[in-house]
Amino acid sequence: MNKKLTKILFYLIVYSFLGFCLETIVGIFTKGVIESRQSFVYGPFCVIYGIGALVLIPILTKFRGKNLKLFFFGMILGSLVEYLGSFIGEKLLGFIWWNYSNMFLNINGRTSLFYAICWGIISIILINYLNPKVDSFYNYLINKLSFSKFQAITNILAVLFALDALVSGIALNNFYNNTINNYNIGTPFELSYLEGFSNIYKDSKLEEFINTNFSKEKMIKIYPNILIPTVSGNYINLDTLVADVEPYYFKVFELSAK
Repeated sequence: MNKKLTKILFYLIVYSFLGFCLETIVGIFTKGVIESRQSFVYGPFCVIYGIGALVLIPILTKFRGKNLKLFFFGMILGSLVEYLGSFIGEKLLGFIWWNYSNMFLNINGRTSLFYAICWGIISIILINYLNPKVDSFYNYLINKLSFSKFQAITNILAVLFALDALVSGIALNNFYNNTINNYNIGTPFELSYLEGFSNIYKDSKLEEFINTNFSKEKMIKIYPNILIPTVSGNYINLDTLVADVEPYYFKVFELSAK
């Protein structure tokens, strides 16, 4: 059981990091900028890929080498992970990280045919090529360090991962409440969040600490593509609310105007 849990944590951390790297590369080629694609306020992790790997690997490994089945089931499972990730994130935090409403054959803007195909391709690469190498790296580390040392390191990283997630949730909750309060944005969650806002931040020192360390400028920098759903059914990109903040770290090249 300890070995299984250690490997699950290892997968979650490794694939969340690899997902962050992939998303950063996608951002460069699609937007011409190096921008934050991380899920948490500190670590370089895109957790949807870590969770996706935990779902895909145990189910699809038996289809290794059978590309048609990997593609088909990868499309379904990946789309399900993406849809639920968007839905749960919105219900818990009031934000969404992507909106595919303008894409062909999308489902509530949370996933689409194009990204389902991407998940299918990712599944083929993951099961046939990438995960065997990750498993080899996992075994190499255990042989090099011993399982007990490797487990201790993994557990420490997992605790830091969880703390990062917790701090990120608090920072995002504060950012959401401040945003809808300061800019009078009508959202489906406004009443419950404003009530929570007044209850949680009665402690002025706590409010000052959070606002100092996670200002709206910093949060927009960390989450440049974050959107708030409105009661009208539209979405507001938060980088439009703070005009003097560049929502990226570095411009690589200018995209040609169409």
